Order: sequence, then C-alpha cells, then structure tokens
Amino acid sequence: MVTKAKKQRMLKTYISAIDNYLAMFFVDAKGVPSNDVTKLKKQLKKKNANFLMVKNTIYKLAMKEVLGENFDEGLSGQLGVIITKDNVVEVAKLLGEYTKRSKLLTPAFGYLGENKIDGDRIKQLADLPNREQLLGQVTGTMIGVLRGFMTVLGGSARDFTYLLNARSGSLKE
Repeated sequence: MVTKAKKQRMLKTYISAIDNYLAMFFVDAKGVPSNDVTKLKKQLKKKNANFLMVKNTIYKLAMKEVLGENFDEGLSGQLGVIITKDNVVEVAKLLGEYTKRSKLLTPAFGYLGENKIDGDRIKQLADLPNREQLLGQVTGTMIGVLRGFMTVLGGSARDFTYLLNARSGSLKE
C-alpha cells in the first residue's frame, strides 16, 4: 500500500520531471522485463532524458498542476513516460530502437510542446534523419545549386570564347 507521504513524494518527483519539458512520450510498458527498462533508462540518461513508471492518478495531478490543463486522456494501464528537455528526435530514435527489439514496449501517445501526438507520430519522429544527416542533405543541395550556377556561367564564357575564336579565324582568312 502506498502511503500518503509516498504519494506526495511521487507527486513532487513528477512535477519536477514535467517542469520545462520539451517532449513527453508515453509508452505502454505492460509486461516489459525490468532489465529492459533499466537498459532503456541508462541510454536515455545519456540523451538527457528520463524514464518514469507512473501512477496514472498522481501523474494526472502533476500534469494538471504544472501545465494548468487536464491532460489525462489516455492515461490508463501500465504506462511509462519518457521526458526530455532537448534532443527530441534522438530520444524518439532510441525509443524506436527499443520498440523494434522489444515488441512489448510500444509508444502510446505523447506531447510535443503543448501538442498531443499519437504513437504513430512518435514512430515518424524516430524515422527522421539526425542533425548531421540533415546538414549533409542541405549542404549537398546548396553545392548542387552552386555547381549548376557555375556551369551556366562557364557555359556563357565558353560560348563567348568559341565566338571570339571563330571571329578571329574568319578575320585571318
């Protein structure tokens, strides 16, 4: 039995975790072995994120207190919550990897800022390329545009050179 004092400590823990969040991903953790949860927690810690197994009623109170709104939709069953203040895509990727390995851990829904997202959106976030890949794609696009521009400029100069050579050849004759 959970005492009132323990519930108060849990509420304070949840409030401090939720405060200033960027994203919260709720996962259905029913039947997930504790060693998998421990491994996930360690990996998330490296990404500056936290994983909590939550008591739904107490978590609803914490969300209501911090966010000032009733965010209790979908809070049922054995839920875990991943909370991050940055690296949203990296955390979603890590969750996606664990979801592929352990079919028991599935994204249920989440909050990205103030917007509620479903489990499929979390999976889409996990499929996004990382920062380095995006920068490489942007750089490649910019290089392609510059290469095309230089080709156009070079083509005009080349055509002008051909014209001058042809004209000088006709003048010599």
